[in-house]
Formats: sequence, structure tokens, C-alpha cells
Amino acid sequence: HNARVIVIYAYLDPGLMDASSFQLSDSLSFPSASTEMLEVEEAHADERIANERMEKFADELRTRIASSQLPDVKFDTIVSEGLPEEVISQANSKEHPLLIVMGSNSDNEERRALTGSIAGEVLNAAESTILTLPLNTTVDLTSPLHVAFFSNSRQDDILALDTFARLFPKVKIDVTLVELPSRRGRNGEGGKNLLDYCRENFPEIKFESMSLSSDHPEADFEHLNEIHPVDFIVTPNRRKNVIARLFSPTLAHRLLFRSSLPLLAISLE
Repeated sequence: HNARVIVIYAYLDPGLMDASSFQLSDSLSFPSASTEMLEVEEAHADERIANERMEKFADELRTRIASSQLPDVKFDTIVSEGLPEEVISQANSKEHPLLIVMGSNSDNEERRALTGSIAGEVLNAAESTILTLPLNTTVDLTSPLHVAFFSNSRQDDILALDTFARLFPKVKIDVTLVELPSRRGRNGEGGKNLLDYCRENFPEIKFESMSLSSDHPEADFEHLNEIHPVDFIVTPNRRKNVIARLFSPTLAHRLLFRSSLPLLAISLE
């Protein structure tokens, strides 16, 4: 794509991460001038440390590019104070990237489901196509791939498939169209029509299809993965309000919390 890469590092003031600093009290106290000065000095120190870390990381990237461990890609860096998801959202609004790439490396599924994750928050915004890469991912996105594409047999699935095909134009890809269970009791005709459309309009990609049950969709997917190992998951990503996210999380979020596979969430906003 001849793309320019922007490497983003967000850092937080340690004082803001200390829950004990947020207390309700019957009395009001105001910081002294010396306290305010100390806070300013600490903020400058945090900024300096963050910039030093980014420069060290950028140097490592340059070294790996020079030794051909990484392709010769132009990159810029951004260091910004703030919540990571907010920093990413601001950069997204300014740069309008082709793709946002994020790591997802929480070591505890239950904790991640309860407290959320940065990648999950960015998925909620659904402002750009997002690729999440779990810790220790070894998939080579330039090699032949088996992709599971989750489909609702809706018109916007075609838009998502077109975006996906443009992202990987030179890679040999097998796609399994995984039809999600319908609350409207469809008879599967939509899935067949989508399969026929894909085979006709994307001849460079090999397509198959399967359906998931309404009771245990994740278990059905794991069975598919055992029979024909999946390299990564593709799913259309639609914005949902906060109440809907709490009581009916999108499949993208459920897979992000449960799966160890890379996930490409294609924004339909």
C-alpha cells in the first residue's frame, strides 16, 4: 500500500492512575504553591521518560529495518499524554488511517471482560478498520491465509468483503464465510446468495461457507478451527451504544476476549 506508519505511545500521569487520589471529603483542601510546582516538575519528568522510551523504540525499528528484519517502511512517532483510547481516537480523526493496528495481551479473560481493554474501547468507536494482534502471534500476513469471515448475510457484508480484499490484494487467501445465527429465523438463503456473489466477484479468493448455531456460536467456531485452522478472523464492526454493549456485546468483542487469533474488525460507519 506504500503506507506511512505512525507509531503512537500514550502515557498517563501516575497521579491519575492512583485511585487513592480520588476521594470524597466533607472539607475542601487546596494545593499549596510548592505542591503545584512539584506536580509540574513530575509531569515534565513523565513527558521526558515517555519521549525517551519512544526514541529507544524508534531506534530499534530503524536497526531492524537497516538489517532487513523489517521492510523499509517510513514511519513517524507520536507521544501524547492521555488515556490510550482517547489518544488513538484523536490520531484517527486527524490522520484518517487505512488501518489501526493494536496489540491485545491481557492475561486474564475474566478481568478483561469486567474492566474492558484498550483494544475493546477502540473497537467501540468503530471509526476505522482495526487489526488486533494477541501476544506471541506468529501469523505471517504475507503468506497464504485461511480467514474466517463472520457474516449476517446483509448488504454491508459485501462492503466489508471489498475492504478486506483491498487490504490483502496479493495474498493467497481461503475464506470461510461463517453465517451467524439469525434472530429472524432465516432459512440460510442469504448465506448461499452471498457465497455465490463472492465466488463470482472475487475470483482470486477461494470461498466456502458454514453456519453457527444460535446456542453455542463460539464452540462451533472452535470446531471449525480444529478442522481447518484459522489464521485470523474478519468481522464487520458496527457502532453500538453503551447500553447495547453491556447487555449484547458484538461478536467482535466476544472474540477479542476469548480468541487467541488476530482479529480484523472492518468499520461500517
